[in-house]
Amino acid sequence: WAHSRDGAAARATLRQVAEHLSTAVERELDRKAVMASTLTASDALARGDLARFHAEARSALQNDPAGWVFVADAHHEHLNTLGPPP
Repeated sequence: WAHSRDGAAARATLRQVAEHLSTAVERELDRKAVMASTLTASDALARGDLARFHAEARSALQNDPAGWVFVADAHHEHLNTLGPPP
């Protein structure tokens, strides 16, 4: 009986950890979606001012060291915040 109770407690703990992890992942995805939406509304991007957009994107990413932004079409990468401004 004690073994069954310990197993149930372990499953409950695991379920709780999974729920917390799921919430954290959803929050991060929401944050990224807002950032992407904001950047796609950039006047600099609409004007084709990729140097200015590069600066805006780098600024948006300053608290996200693992993040990056790139702009590409089917044939060419036009901008990548991992590299220098265009």
